[in-house]
Amino acid sequence: MGKSMKISPNRKTDNNLNSIVMMIVGGGAVLALILLLSRFRGVVGLLFGGLAALLLIYWLRELRHNINLERIRPLSRSSNWSYDVIEYPEEVSIVAEVPGPAEKVSARLEAGNLQIAGGNDFLRNIVVTDAVSILRTTYVNGVLNVRLKKPIVQS
Repeated sequence: MGKSMKISPNRKTDNNLNSIVMMIVGGGAVLALILLLSRFRGVVGLLFGGLAALLLIYWLRELRHNINLERIRPLSRSSNWSYDVIEYPEEVSIVAEVPGPAEKVSARLEAGNLQIAGGNDFLRNIVVTDAVSILRTTYVNGVLNVRLKKPIVQS
């Protein structure tokens, strides 16, 4: 009945930090290359200069690679969003990963759909029966939990 959810880490913050570190190291490599070439002449200068140039090329390639990683589509644009449905005797719990911030995350019932909204223009619908009502919602660490009250069945 429910769908399994695979949580993928958000690497944008890590990539920004890596980019800054690589720029600093790359700049240091260029400075070291200039200092080594001015300090040492001949074969030793060429060896140190070549080593510094190779290091600079490596760091620039890593920087380009990390910038390309930042272009990965965010969660809200993903078409394979999933959620878990947990049924209890009198309630149904829907658990889903939803991008924040918390003040943009909401859940509301509308015409047989549970509409879930979040940050980055995130909007998803889950089909539910018309007779359910929302008991409570909680949002902690990117995970939304919506508790729905089932209708009372008369026997």
